[in-house]
Amino acid sequence: MSRLKVKLSEIIEGFDFQSDNLDVYLNMKTGEVIYIEDEWYSLVDSDQDLDEMPEWQQECIEIAEEVMYEDYFEPFPTKYEIDEYGMMESFSYSMEEEIKERLLRAINGRGAFRRFEDEVFELGVREDWFSYREEKLKKLVKRWSETLDIEIIE
Repeated sequence: MSRLKVKLSEIIEGFDFQSDNLDVYLNMKTGEVIYIEDEWYSLVDSDQDLDEMPEWQQECIEIAEEVMYEDYFEPFPTKYEIDEYGMMESFSYSMEEEIKERLLRAINGRGAFRRFEDEVFELGVREDWFSYREEKLKKLVKRWSETLDIEIIE
């Protein structure tokens, strides 16, 4: 049996969309990346009549139910495991002193992500940040794919 093949771009997109109210899974049978909003889980066992819902919502609930009760869905790393804040911090330390200081100030306190994005733009290192972040995400994807024994393709 051949290894499951999944596109790198789809995995990175799943990493990017991970949030507090959106879960991302990999279907280990098909390689499909599945997105599930938290509210869909609560509708699975509700008394609400599915026939009264729009078709797209019915499909979402059916997918959530499948994820809940089947064991071939692998959850993506959480946003905490991805640790984008840590990426921003290590990127900041990799820069020359003046840029480093400004970026480190930007990531201090509430609103750090937005301030950081503003600063990398203003400092002219936005493309450097995107390249740095992409390389870090690729390394995370590689480690994750090895634990699942899946093949990542470009």
